[in-house]
Amino acid sequence: MSRNKKKLEKARGFGQRFIPQASYGTGGRWAVFPGPSLPVEPDDRIRRWAMLLLKRYGVVFRDLLVRESAAPSWGELSRCYRQLEARGEVRGGRFVAGTYGEQFALPDAIEQLRKTRDDANQGDWVVVSAADPLNLIGVLTEGPRIPSSRQVLVVLMDGKHLATKDGMDVVFHSPVTGEVEHQIRHALQLSGIFRTRLPSAAAAGARA
Repeated sequence: MSRNKKKLEKARGFGQRFIPQASYGTGGRWAVFPGPSLPVEPDDRIRRWAMLLLKRYGVVFRDLLVRESAAPSWGELSRCYRQLEARGEVRGGRFVAGTYGEQFALPDAIEQLRKTRDDANQGDWVVVSAADPLNLIGVLTEGPRIPSSRQVLVVLMDGKHLATKDGMDVVFHSPVTGEVEHQIRHALQLSGIFRTRLPSAAAAGARA
């Protein structure tokens, strides 16, 4: 009998079995690699980057480039955005508070921002990998920046930095109710190999 099979039989002997479930550690937003790309003209490359950033963030401004080391310079991007604005493809204005300089946005993103503003303080929270482009802590929010790392998770509530998980340590930066803290700590367990305990068929039959 193989070692793994022995372990499985032992687990069944305790009346429990385990099945793997979702994991933030192996999650994220994945896409099929398109393969080597053909050379493009510099202006075309800048325009592609400009649209990529708009689709990624909705609103683009200079400070966001700290998370995009491979992107063209802000001077190159802003010239492209002004051309797109003149053609009516993007909007220029002041959409995000707390940052300076020009800002450009997709029309759909502006409507979404207004909706988010009107629905603020609903207590909604989300777990995000620190390596995710959505980790804009220290860029759009107060406090130090959280370095890009797959080993670190951050919790955002209503757009504010609520908690950080680094390794096994979880730190809450603002008070929450006991119930919410329990839910968040449970969700953060998904950063490892999360398993759900289920009764074995034998144990279920015995209770029946």
